[in-house]
Amino acid sequence: MTPTVRLADAPDLLTARDLAGLFSVHIRTVRRWQAEGKLPRPVKIGRVVRWQKSDLQMFLALQIVPQ
Repeated sequence: MTPTVRLADAPDLLTARDLAGLFSVHIRTVRRWQAEGKLPRPVKIGRVVRWQKSDLQMFLALQIVPQ
């Protein structure tokens, strides 16, 4: 299991493994979400894939629905 990551403490660019820890899911789930377009678009530098912390913060804020 991937250790839990707090978004506030995370670096500005996060890996798929970081996201798995953040969401408490397996890294394969993060890859599937990426393929299905369920995550913000990552930054690609060559073959390296990273997600910007600011994009994830906005994405999470939009996912929270007040009850």
